[in-house]
Amino acid sequence: KIPHVQDSVTTLFQARILAEGNLYAVPPPIRCSFMFEMMVMNADQWYSKYTLGHPLMLVPGVQLGKPWMVGPTLGALTVALAFLLAYGLGGLRIALMVSVLFLASPFFFFMSGSYMGHTTCLFFVTLFHWGFVRAYRHQDSLAGLLAGLALGMAAITRPMTAATACIPAVLWGGVQVIRILYRTLKKTKAPHTYLGDYVEVYLVLIIGFLPVLGFQLYAN
Repeated sequence: KIPHVQDSVTTLFQARILAEGNLYAVPPPIRCSFMFEMMVMNADQWYSKYTLGHPLMLVPGVQLGKPWMVGPTLGALTVALAFLLAYGLGGLRIALMVSVLFLASPFFFFMSGSYMGHTTCLFFVTLFHWGFVRAYRHQDSLAGLLAGLALGMAAITRPMTAATACIPAVLWGGVQVIRILYRTLKKTKAPHTYLGDYVEVYLVLIIGFLPVLGFQLYAN
């Protein structure tokens, strides 16, 4: 129930600041006693050096006095989302296999029981992929908006992980556009037949992504 490494201490500290409605704390009078490698302390501000995605997710736990519950809760939700994603793509057998692999992973359990941001990022990356697939398959704008929001939250939790995670969706969309253009050249399909679906998915996704990015830029 207590943080054990510097990253965890810092994110929990920032979550407590956010829970009070602030982006930073006032530096203590005796600064040398509170210097910490993962924190920034300047003339009138004291805050974590990390982006705000994971501390934001810890805020409800801090307000309830149980921040340690956030990691396990997000871990459980991630398994459920992964099941739904795999079920939609490969059926029940694949979905069960994915769930078993999650539950057999020591790393997944260790990180879900910590204050580290890995579980938060994994949750939002999984939510992004689920929303992206649903948005395209069902022309569901709300799912596309949710995917954009999830990608934004992943980006302000672990930016490089989020950037890597969205590559499959970008490549897949690019391949579909190339296929459409190829069919157009072959005069087998009109260019607007399916292309509009992809444009709509990416447009709604961007609309969901930008507010989260804007919040992080404002906080900076």
